[in-house]
Amino acid sequence: LCFCVFDLCHLFCIAQTNVTNTDNCVKMCADIVTLRDVDPNLEQAAVNVLATMPSSLEILLKKADQGEHCAEEDCVEYDGVDMHFVNAILQSLNRRLEPEARGEYELLGTYFTVLIHLCQRSKESRRFARLKVMPPLHAEDVERRPDEGNEFRNKVVRVMMSACNCRHLAAEFLFILCKRSVNRLLKYCGFGNAAGLLANYGFLGAINQPKRLSDSEDSETEDYKQVENLVNPVTGCIEPPHENPLEGMSQEQKEYEAMQLVNAMSKLMDQGVISPGTVGDDGRVRAVKHVLELAPKDDLRDEEESDVD
Repeated sequence: LCFCVFDLCHLFCIAQTNVTNTDNCVKMCADIVTLRDVDPNLEQAAVNVLATMPSSLEILLKKADQGEHCAEEDCVEYDGVDMHFVNAILQSLNRRLEPEARGEYELLGTYFTVLIHLCQRSKESRRFARLKVMPPLHAEDVERRPDEGNEFRNKVVRVMMSACNCRHLAAEFLFILCKRSVNRLLKYCGFGNAAGLLANYGFLGAINQPKRLSDSEDSETEDYKQVENLVNPVTGCIEPPHENPLEGMSQEQKEYEAMQLVNAMSKLMDQGVISPGTVGDDGRVRAVKHVLELAPKDDLRDEEESDVD
């Protein structure tokens, strides 16, 4: 095993000399990943090398009739493109995301890196990976939180919500599978899980934009559509019914409680205990200077108009 890893490192050094060597190195590393019973450490070393050569990964995506594996029984293709390598690295990632391997999350960065490059350069790879990781939602899929369960999507969301260094890569991978659609990402992950990624990209201001036609394409089933309106967009799941704490209150009582909350928040802000934020014009979070900045703009506009009247 040590000699194999050494050979991979040697290949990597040679690969930098010309394109032919680079392509040969990529093919050899891909062959290692697609082996049936490959040693996990050797597989990890091969993926690490592949992650450093993103511009050459496209040679692994041949037409199905030109692929080396398409004459075999385990041939995997999508839209006429050989998906043998993409399927192999997805299966390997899925195994490494099992709960008992949670301590190895830090080693998954190169897996996500390779998949990100493949999905960015090939729509066939992106669509194939989306079917494996984020298949069309069913009603039973939203009965629990996106980070709960043992499906591929649940595992990747758990990585995205962890403290490991590759959490940003996991989030980027899911975002690319969603065609960088904010609405689709929220549907599959929930706003609570996706807020960090959207804040980093400055996309928080896009969460209320109307859906694109492609957001529902191949991502919904009939049984999901029946419960879609019951899904809490923050948690990404259907929550059990609970009593409305405002039920039975008069309008005057509601206004009184609202003012109590405003005064309490204002006091905590003045003391520096809390620092609430709002979405700025650039789509990123910014700190507010006054508690009234947290009120919806429509409410403030209505209040100003009533003052004029």
